[in-house]
Amino acid sequence: MDRSKQERARRCCLERLLFELEQFGVTEIWLESRRATQDRRDMRLIDSARDKRLVSQSTAVNFARPTGDAMLWIPDAVAGAVTAAILGESRWLTAMSEVITRHSVSVR
Repeated sequence: MDRSKQERARRCCLERLLFELEQFGVTEIWLESRRATQDRRDMRLIDSARDKRLVSQSTAVNFARPTGDAMLWIPDAVAGAVTAAILGESRWLTAMSEVITRHSVSVR
């Protein structure tokens, strides 16, 4: 994807993820902290998702650094498996197929 659209694509994916987590009844979400300005932008997106009722007002959203919490590495591993499958190497995605759901997201 063109670098100029990556942040927008991330925001579209995060909005969909918030909706999906809400459907599963998740009440606490941890996001990887990037820079303070990007974290504030993510919080504005979360506030917007709350206004749209995509995620509950009571759902806690926190930030952490991946060096402090190895669980934050999981999304990168899943994204890597999906990318590898798109490029023709599907064994990693196949190994995860029973525990993940893949959605297509349109970047508006």
